[in-house]
Amino acid sequence: YVETYGTQNSIALITQHMQYGSIFDRTDLGMRKNLVDIQYIAAMNPTAGSFEVCERCQRHFATFAVAMPSQSDLSTIFMSLFGGHLGNFQPVMQELTSKIVDTAIQVHEAVSSKFLPSAVRFMYNWNMRELTNIFQGLCHAKGDYYIKPSMLVKLFTHESYRVYADRLVTEEEVDVFSGFFTDIVKKNLPVEEEVSERGNVFTNFVTTTDGSYLPIPSMEKL
Repeated sequence: YVETYGTQNSIALITQHMQYGSIFDRTDLGMRKNLVDIQYIAAMNPTAGSFEVCERCQRHFATFAVAMPSQSDLSTIFMSLFGGHLGNFQPVMQELTSKIVDTAIQVHEAVSSKFLPSAVRFMYNWNMRELTNIFQGLCHAKGDYYIKPSMLVKLFTHESYRVYADRLVTEEEVDVFSGFFTDIVKKNLPVEEEVSERGNVFTNFVTTTDGSYLPIPSMEKL
């Protein structure tokens, strides 16, 4: 269990405990500490790079592989979360729930199909985390400030650019993203102005003092 440099992997300690139910005391090697009533639950990303689990440890687990949820599953999940958040908003805003959820899923699928991982772009591993981050940002909106559908569309645009476009490697890829993102948004959501405007930035510290998530008046103000 001890490496060349005299250290011990944490997974080796877990394996030892799962096999023997105890670990040695660091100061008194003749003393064994019994650890009881402990259950281990673990999760990891799909195999990529150095994601490997020691087989000696993994054999003690029941292993389940969970694929990316289907469109209908994703819709159910985020409709529940986002719809619950918009419950206290005006009815015209609540009507956007399903439209924004469907749009977000379509954008995610377009990104996943157009920007594939490679040796240089190893970070292009798109999963449910990106959608979660988008709706986490959308749930910062407060009903007192978001009374027009266009405000929520602009916030959705901002969050999508932060989650997807900011991870792209080249300006050409950002332009590709901007192109299909604009097409999808215009097809599904009420759009009053250019949705891919680069100056569309939201913060919770510039416009108000109560921490509300609102657009900045200008980059100079930011």
